[in-house]
Parts: sequence; structure tokens; C-alpha cells
Amino acid sequence: MKALIRPGGGDAGPSDGDQIIYHCTIRTLDGVLVESSRSDYGGKGTPIRHVLGKSKMLLGLLEGIPTMLKGEVAMFKMKHQLHYGEDDCPITAPDGFPKEDELHFEIELIDFFKAKVVTDDLGVVKKVVREGKGWESPREPYEVKAWISAKTVTGKLIMSHTEGEPYLFTFGKSELPKGLEMAIGTMVREEKAVIGTSQLLTQCLHVLTISYTGLSLEAYSET
Repeated sequence: MKALIRPGGGDAGPSDGDQIIYHCTIRTLDGVLVESSRSDYGGKGTPIRHVLGKSKMLLGLLEGIPTMLKGEVAMFKMKHQLHYGEDDCPITAPDGFPKEDELHFEIELIDFFKAKVVTDDLGVVKKVVREGKGWESPREPYEVKAWISAKTVTGKLIMSHTEGEPYLFTFGKSELPKGLEMAIGTMVREEKAVIGTSQLLTQCLHVLTISYTGLSLEAYSET
């Protein structure tokens, strides 16, 4: 059962193959907080990212989130069979989670987009913002010149290399984090993309912007 809290925008919701970015707050039917991704409710404050049809997800969310629009906030009332109480649930319930109870799942669908899965474990995912030119991608032993800047999801600058001489690295020499290099290896000249990778720089979420001989890259990381 779904109840609309705040309407979203657009004409369609996410579909299989889309990366979805959302916050989730779980409460009992009496309103007692169980867990949340939001910092206001004791969570990390980092939105959840999944690829529909590929990531391991609760059945109720797998069925419910595609009914939502970007920016929408909705409440899903789920019987236990639709969350962690599902037979053969692909996700292990946290310790102490009331997996046999009927619960309210409040979901805010922040964004979604078509994603190219770079690695089978979904550790690196790419969103093309602007199509590039040609067919050739960087590969070993290409030398790559790049402008690089990185900031947290809250906008705090972590590193910047956008002036003076570009950053020079040799592809395949492990001079960049592996996930980032793998993603760059799927891009073509003048392509712009957003890259999600589970291992990039540090143990927090980042936005990384890279420009490489006409190719630019924005990436986020969560570990």
C-alpha cells in the first residue's frame, strides 16, 4: 500500500537498468523509528544507491520505487513478506530488526538515470551526461592529461587540480584508483559522465571531476 507524501516531477519513474538514489526511513505502524539513511534520524546521511534489476533489494522497494517520480516522497506499508521477512530475502536483516512485523517505509526518490554497469559487482557505474566522439577509449599504455577536482556530497572541496599544468598519468600503471581508471577506460573523447564507484579515494562520498584531452568525468564514491 502506497501513500503519497510529496509529489514528484516528470512523466515516468525509474525502470530496470536505472541507478536510483534515495533516502529510506523505516518505522513501526505506531511510528517508532527502526532505522534511517537520514542523519536527522541517526543514519549516515548518505543516500542509498542501487541499480534496479541488478542490485540486491527488498521486494517491496523493488516493486514500489518504480511507481515513483523524481523528487517524490512516498510511504509504503509493507507486510513482512515484502521486506526482510520474505522467503529467500537477498539481504540479511540488521541485528534486532523486526523482520516479522508490518512496517512503514518512507522513501524519497532523489534521482534516477540510465546507468552503464562497468563491473559485474556493481562497484563501478557510469551515467553518460554528454555523448563523446569517435570510438577509441584510453587504454594501456596511453598517457592521459587530466584536470581533477573532488568534493564531498555536501560540497566541501577535498582536492583540486584545475589550473596550471594538467595532471598526467599513464593508463594501466595504477596511478589512479582502480575503479576510476576502469570507468575512464569506457569513455571516448569529449564524453562527459558521472561515475559511481565503491572504492575511489577515502571512506566517504565524493564528487570527482576529471577532464582528459577533451574528455570530462564527474564521479562519486562511497565506501
